[in-house]
Amino acid sequence: MKKIIQTILIFIICTACFPSAVFAMENATIIIVVNGAPIETDADPFLEQGEVMVPVKNIADALGYKVSGWDAYRAFVHDEIHNIQLIVDVTNDSPARMFNAGDGRRKGEIDNSVPPMKVGNHIYVPLRAFADAFDYDVQWDENTKTATLVNQLDLSFFEGKEANIAHSLLRDRLIISMPEGAENQNAHYGGIMGLDVADEYEMNLVLFGNGQTLTVNVSELYMCSTGNFDNDALLFIESIHANPNNSLKNTSFEPSQIDEATIMIQPIIIDTIDSDFIMGALVKASDDTLMVVKIYADPKAMTYPEDCKNLATQIINSIKVGTRSLIADEQTLDMGDFTIKVAPGYVPKLNRGPDFDVWYFSKLVSIGEPESSLGIYRGNDPSYYDSEKPAKTVKDIVLSRIITWRLHTKERGIFDKSSYAEVIIRTGVSGWDTYMHIFASPSSESDWKIIREMVRSLHDEKGTATFFIWLLYGVIFAIIIFVITVLLVVRKRRKGKRLTKPEEIASLKE
Repeated sequence: MKKIIQTILIFIICTACFPSAVFAMENATIIIVVNGAPIETDADPFLEQGEVMVPVKNIADALGYKVSGWDAYRAFVHDEIHNIQLIVDVTNDSPARMFNAGDGRRKGEIDNSVPPMKVGNHIYVPLRAFADAFDYDVQWDENTKTATLVNQLDLSFFEGKEANIAHSLLRDRLIISMPEGAENQNAHYGGIMGLDVADEYEMNLVLFGNGQTLTVNVSELYMCSTGNFDNDALLFIESIHANPNNSLKNTSFEPSQIDEATIMIQPIIIDTIDSDFIMGALVKASDDTLMVVKIYADPKAMTYPEDCKNLATQIINSIKVGTRSLIADEQTLDMGDFTIKVAPGYVPKLNRGPDFDVWYFSKLVSIGEPESSLGIYRGNDPSYYDSEKPAKTVKDIVLSRIITWRLHTKERGIFDKSSYAEVIIRTGVSGWDTYMHIFASPSSESDWKIIREMVRSLHDEKGTATFFIWLLYGVIFAIIIFVITVLLVVRKRRKGKRLTKPEEIASLKE
C-alpha cells in the first residue's frame, strides 16, 4: 500500500514539474502538415481549449521564416519575402502583434482565443493565430488529428470576382464598377517626395488580397475626339509608341469598340510588358474630351493571368460616362499665394508634393494634334540647372520684375515638342527659400504668346497685401510728420507774437 501511494505522489510531482510531458502524451497524434508534408518538431503540438498550440520556432522554420528573440518569453518572426513581421509575447494576452507590414495591411493585434504560453523551453502560439498573421488557412481533420496549412498567397484572389459595385471617379466624369473591397486612392508618383494628384484629375482604384494587387488608373488626356472614335484609338496607340518613356511603347495593341463611348485596348504581346499592364480603354466623355483607363496587376497576381484578364474585362465593360465637363473657359485661378488668368482653351491641373505644389495648364486640342502646356512649380527645390546652356534667352516682365526666359531647343526650334522654355523666380522666404519655377512647351508662335500672357498675369496676393500695409505705414508716418511740422510752426508764430508786445520791446532795448 505504501509503494502504491509513493508511486501516485511521484506521478503527481512529475506532472506538475513537466507539463509538456503530459501534453505530449495526450496529443502525440497531432500532425502539422506544411506544403504537403508533416513537419518535424522537437516539442509536440497539443490542444488547449480547442486550439492547436504549436512551438513558434518549429512552425516558423518549417515555413522558412527568420526567427529571433530578445528573451525566453518573446519571439520575433519575419517573412522576408512578403515583409510580414510578427511578435509572439508570452507576457501579453494578445499573442501576436503585426507591425511594419510592407504593404500596409493588418497592423495591430491578431485575433486569438488562447494566449501564447511557455512550456518547457518552448514558446507556444495558437496555430490559427499564427497562420492568420502570415496569410495561411488551417484545415483541421478531427479523425486523424491533422492540421494542414494552405498558403492563401498561393491562391488566386481574383478568381470568380465580380465587378458589381459602382464608383464615381474624377468627380463624376466617369463611373466604373469593381468587386467589393476596392479602395479609392489618389494617384501618387515618385516615392515619398513624389506628387499626389488631386482626384479631380486622376484616380486609382485598388483591389488587394492574398498578396496580390489589381490597380485601375483613370486619368484625363486633355484632348478632344477627332469625331472618329476608331481613329482616336489608333492615334492614342501611336502616341504610346512615340513616347520613349512609356513602358508600353514596344507592345502591340488591339483596339475593339465596346460602345459609342468606350474602346477597349488590350496588348497582343503580353510577354514584353514590363509594367504588368493587362487591359485599358479609351473613353469619350460627355463633352467629347478623352479619358484613359489602365488596369495593372502585380507580378504575383499575374501568375493567374486568366483570372486577372476576366476581371479586367468586366471592369472595362462596366464603364459609363459621367455628367461633369472640363472647364476650359477664361478664368482667374486661385493658386494659394498667387492668382493667374487662365487663357480660354486651357485646363488647369494641380499636383501636390510634401512641401511644394505644381500647377499644369494644358491646351485642349484634338488627339494627334501638337500640344502646348505651361507648368508652374512653387517650392524650395526648383530642379533648375544652370549648367544647361540655353539656345536663346528672352526678357520679360513678371510679378513686377524683369525676368529672363531660357529657351532650350533640341530639334526644329522652340516650337518643337522636345523643346521648352523656363525661368525661375525667387518669391519669398518661408522657413526655406521659396522659388517659382515656370516651364512651358509651346507648339506654335501664337501659343507661346498666350503662355507668356498667362505668366505675365501672375499676381502675388501676399505681395499686394504687403504693399498696402507699407502704404498704410507710410501714410501714418506722413501724418505724424505733418502734425509735428504744424505744431512747430504754430509754436514759432506764438513766440513771435509774444515778442511784439511794448514792454517786451522796451526790455530788449535796455
